[in-house]
Amino acid sequence: MSQAESFEAALAVLAETPYSETLTELKQAFDPEELYQLEWMKLKKLLRGLSLGHPFIAALLNKPAGSDTKLEQEYYGRLKKAGRATGSALIYNWILFRIDLINLKTLLRLREQKKEKEAFLKSMLEPGSIDRETLLGLFDKSEAELAAQLAYTNYAPDITKALASRKLDDFCVGRLKRAKYLNSGLEPLVGFYLAKESELRAIRFLLIGKKNFIGSEDLSSRIGTVY
Repeated sequence: MSQAESFEAALAVLAETPYSETLTELKQAFDPEELYQLEWMKLKKLLRGLSLGHPFIAALLNKPAGSDTKLEQEYYGRLKKAGRATGSALIYNWILFRIDLINLKTLLRLREQKKEKEAFLKSMLEPGSIDRETLLGLFDKSEAELAAQLAYTNYAPDITKALASRKLDDFCVGRLKRAKYLNSGLEPLVGFYLAKESELRAIRFLLIGKKNFIGSEDLSSRIGTVY
């Protein structure tokens, strides 16, 4: 899809995949956002059925729409608690990684916007494995100093490359790759969720990019890893 010459060509590629059925269900033809929402609803229905209503999957799928900071903070607080209750180190550590990822992305975004540290404190999620004091201390560091300090955490050495390339999502995705090699338990379902979430975001990004005439090379460099 990223190498397709146009939006129409990208849709033609997508029409040759299992997404073809959903394309026929769109109320507004070829709408990337509606396609994303319909597929997201199908994913939630499938996972609820496969998990037999497992409380962690219920917590995972109860993700707030939009970008309300308070709702996001509450969501990840519940998810962290539910992840701990599963007894799975792989799942719980992935949640901590994801929380740290969001906090680091928020830190970088607010610094680029020249915001004060107080804005970061208000936006920060309940900490994952990087504690609140450390995160606040990183806010005033240069990017090189930030990467150097994170090199002493369990994220080294990959976090330095991720910060440099801004591919922090790829870094988080890589932390749960082992789940897709497991044959039973909750972990494969969470791995499937992560894979599908990554794929849906990539499809939406590519279609919107093609619709806005963004070049294939630029799109390919920004798409990240599809798990």
